[in-house]
Amino acid sequence: MEKYFIYTLTFEGKVFYIGKTKNVKNRLKEHKKSSRLKRTYKERFINQILSENKDFEIIVIDEVDIGTENYWEIYWISEYRKLGHNLYNTSIGGDGGDTWSGRKHSDETKNKLRKIRYQQIENGKIFKVKGENNGRSKLTAEQVIEMRKLRENGFSYGKLSIKFGVAKSTVIDIIKKRKWTDI
Repeated sequence: MEKYFIYTLTFEGKVFYIGKTKNVKNRLKEHKKSSRLKRTYKERFINQILSENKDFEIIVIDEVDIGTENYWEIYWISEYRKLGHNLYNTSIGGDGGDTWSGRKHSDETKNKLRKIRYQQIENGKIFKVKGENNGRSKLTAEQVIEMRKLRENGFSYGKLSIKFGVAKSTVIDIIKKRKWTDI
């Protein structure tokens, strides 16, 4: 079955763009080619990198089923922005350009995506992996326990966010046991 890849463009270790593609190698070539047009901040930035005989890299961060790619692109753009990355994406994701700016998925679309994801899990295509065993986890169980103890001792959500290198919303969810519920 064909897949979509959600990827980052990274320069000197910093993520500056998130996109989706079926063919990673071709998409990298397209980014380099379109940078000559200098229409957007991203194209100007890439053009500047290339003009200095430097290079950037494309890194796949997720592999998703066709039909869910817009949802996951929006998700990853949102997550990276929460972490403080200054992205050159011109929209919140989705179909690209301005067609999705400011739009949110309807409840009907969310339910369809949720149903697809549950079917994938039931069919063994995707496994729910909790805690530090999840490849996307940035924290260990020990760090979560420490975070909760520090919060009890008066540490603010903001300070915990900085200390553990995660978004403030993630800290709040962990403290309120909406995430890492098994600990």
